[in-house]
Amino acid sequence: MDNIEKRLICPICLDYCKQAVECYKCINLFCKNCADSLTDKKCALCRESTEFHISNFARRAINELPVQCDYCSTSSTIGNLEAHLEKCKKKTITCQICDLKLTKSGFLDHISSNHLDKALHKAEIFNHILANKSIKTTESLNGALNGIHSIDTKINSKNKKKARLGETGKYYCGEQLDDFCSCCDGFCGTQSGCNCSGCMDLDIRFRLLPKGWLVNRDGFAARKSLQNGIIYCGRKNMIGVPGCDGYCGPNCGPNCSACQKLDEQVKRRYSKLV
Repeated sequence: MDNIEKRLICPICLDYCKQAVECYKCINLFCKNCADSLTDKKCALCRESTEFHISNFARRAINELPVQCDYCSTSSTIGNLEAHLEKCKKKTITCQICDLKLTKSGFLDHISSNHLDKALHKAEIFNHILANKSIKTTESLNGALNGIHSIDTKINSKNKKKARLGETGKYYCGEQLDDFCSCCDGFCGTQSGCNCSGCMDLDIRFRLLPKGWLVNRDGFAARKSLQNGIIYCGRKNMIGVPGCDGYCGPNCGPNCSACQKLDEQVKRRYSKLV
């Protein structure tokens, strides 16, 4: 590395300057983010109170420096590397469900073979988020993408308590349930499980579900069959169950454990919602 290249190294992070800026007093270069992180507004090298301004020359020089892709060893430049990585077939992606690292070409096969139900569930929730007119800000949408449990807060119309989305995509207020529940601790949530009637009402309205639909404790929309009155969610989560084609309903046959629990609760807890 020659002396010119050394001048392009940020003295704080010791990497090539990203969005290079220079100190007005000593003319040394820094990353914009590194310079912004100096809380006392003093240069990290000359220690003078100063301002930093954009160095277009340094930015051009850094963007033209040669670099190799870490995944496929293709020769590129720092300025073009990001565009190359978007198309690089050997770039690895980390599965957010099981943390396995794999290439783009194998990612869809991995998801469809190992996590299809979870992927479809998240897609269903995200579609409801897009349809919900109450989400107006980019921050809310980013929250939806990064963690379903943090995307929104609503007021439970029954007890006037704040309810948040849990890990299942259902609303939970943390208060006592309307009645005794044999499958949980008797409280609404707070991240999974059964919820109270007020939070179930939020689930229905948030997902824009038609009359007669509910959301089971796993977070999937379900409705009562017109043929036999049993609640089904239609998921393929019952493979190996006798007398079943692997699906929960959708019109007849056995239902999954989450819908069985909903069958028990619909009369005593959710009767006014269906």
